[in-house]
Amino acid sequence: MNSDYALRPPSRVSFATHDRDVDGAWKAEVLERVRLSCWNTYVGLDGRQAAQDFAERLGFDPGGDRRGSLHRGAEAALKCLIEHRAPERLWVPAHGYPGFARVASSCRIPLLTYADLDDLAGSRRGDLVVITTPSSPVETAAAGDLVRAVEGTGAERVIDATFSLLDPVGVAGLEHLLSLSDAPVIVSASKSLGLAGIRLGVLLDGGPGPHVMPNPMELDVFQCAVWDAFMDGDNLRRRAHDVGTRQRKLHHRLRRAIERLEAEVMYASNSFAITVRRGSVPVSALGDHGWKEYPPLHALRLDASDRVAASIEAWTGAP
Repeated sequence: MNSDYALRPPSRVSFATHDRDVDGAWKAEVLERVRLSCWNTYVGLDGRQAAQDFAERLGFDPGGDRRGSLHRGAEAALKCLIEHRAPERLWVPAHGYPGFARVASSCRIPLLTYADLDDLAGSRRGDLVVITTPSSPVETAAAGDLVRAVEGTGAERVIDATFSLLDPVGVAGLEHLLSLSDAPVIVSASKSLGLAGIRLGVLLDGGPGPHVMPNPMELDVFQCAVWDAFMDGDNLRRRAHDVGTRQRKLHHRLRRAIERLEAEVMYASNSFAITVRRGSVPVSALGDHGWKEYPPLHALRLDASDRVAASIEAWTGAP
């Protein structure tokens, strides 16, 4: 943490976030809502209604009997689901999001990892398996195959769609995956809407039995103001479209720059990053930030950002 309260990754570590901020007018609108709110009373949203509004405004039909809940980020949504379902063990993709380990530690349950479909043969009834779509940094297997593999073991599943874009293209792809299963799904306004500084996550809970009851005390005055601004007019859909459009363009630009180097691409289905074989892209072409190294995989994950793309383009002499 720095004097300006910006949490910056250390050298050779990347958070793979959207690289364009919201405009000043939208910030001013949110801050005016904060100014007009009462600070001496409890605040909170109807978490279930908020999640339903979120899906409806994005034109997102999660299918089945899923009921939504709003949480203080995707990590908090997963923690709430675990507390509700009380699994014996938590399975997560190997080399995946470090927050999974924080959640497991907080919930005091064993954390196991899987690197391929065969690993999941060890899952059993009473376990909860996290399936990420898109994956990061590499794909263990197609999400649909993972859903079917876990179904055969009796374990419960949750789909972590933190890296899924929420523009019409992203929503359509996510709806297709959800048609294969009644597993709950977690989406992140923080990542998918390019707002890493605002922790907002939505859990769309599915399957039999009682659904998660969100805690209305999780969110503070600022987060409630952000949510209100999103729900006003077409703000949410427009933000999802803007982030989706920019990320897809940056991803294409980065892919072209990597191709000029004839680098070995290991995974490219995540719009926020592209993972390449370590050594196939010179570190001198990347600078000190915007990429993350995964030594066990012999891999580098490169941010799909203007900075990384421009750095590689400058190194190769591309126009």
